[in-house]
Amino acid sequence: MKTRAFSVAVLCSASAFAQQPTAAEKAFREGRDAMRKREYGIACDRFGESQRLEAAPGTMFGMAECEEKMGKLAQSWRHVQQVLKDLKPGDPLLPLAQDLASALDKRVARLSVKVTADTPDDAKVTVDGVEIAVGTVLVIDPGEHKVTVRTRVGGEAKHTVLLKAGHSEAFTLSALVDEAPPVKPDPVPIGRPPALRAAKSATSSTRTLGWVTAGVGAAAMAGGGVFLLVANATKADTDSSKYVTYNDGRRGCDPLKDRDCDAAWKKQQTIGLVALAVGAVGVGLGVYWVVSGEDDADKAVSVRVGPWATPSGAGSSLVGRW
Repeated sequence: MKTRAFSVAVLCSASAFAQQPTAAEKAFREGRDAMRKREYGIACDRFGESQRLEAAPGTMFGMAECEEKMGKLAQSWRHVQQVLKDLKPGDPLLPLAQDLASALDKRVARLSVKVTADTPDDAKVTVDGVEIAVGTVLVIDPGEHKVTVRTRVGGEAKHTVLLKAGHSEAFTLSALVDEAPPVKPDPVPIGRPPALRAAKSATSSTRTLGWVTAGVGAAAMAGGGVFLLVANATKADTDSSKYVTYNDGRRGCDPLKDRDCDAAWKKQQTIGLVALAVGAVGVGLGVYWVVSGEDDADKAVSVRVGPWATPSGAGSSLVGRW
């Protein structure tokens, strides 16, 4: 086979190109020249281009030959099998194609995965990442290959097989599945459903604003209380000689000594009262936003069960918010 006359293939294909487009004939001739130079990669490329432009058995045979030279045995085997189907009896190319097919049969490997009665219906088999039909025989290059079997219930099993030239390997699918670890189901979220979790996310900013506002308001009220305490202390320290009692019984600054003797503590008192008022408003708004921002999910699941007992009996109570 190593000395097979490629000129026969060229002769057989010449008639096919008698009326073919020039581009297809040119690509075929380039592939033929590359084969003579043992540039098999270029030859396969040019034969492939010629076959794309105008399919012909001789061109596909050229592809099979260059693939065989490159060690792509399974691919070459498939192409030469197609050539054998396309050729008519008595075609001069037929003996060459038969010789190549016979030689490849001894060099390729075969892999099959068989089903059994207990094989899951959803079982899928891949070889080197390519899914194959269960029960079919796969013609493949010799060497190491990855076989993966996966089922929804049984899990996934991975196997490495070493195939020898001219040998066949068969697997029973049920045995492969039995070795597979079970597939863990997707975890079911515990707690709020997705819709309620989305509602909580949407209202969280309002509640956060409420807590911040209430905190600032509480701080303002505390500051106001401090100012009021300071105002009282300032008032107590004011020199009593600066005060005078009016005819109606009220005490006030003596206009002859210090008309503004109350200015300091009254200013502090005003600041304290204003701070108290602003703080109270802030606390009120904060509490309102916190309460109004409480999402429906919290209200729906806020349920409390507790026991109770009295001298006349006992029982349990259910308290919740809806």
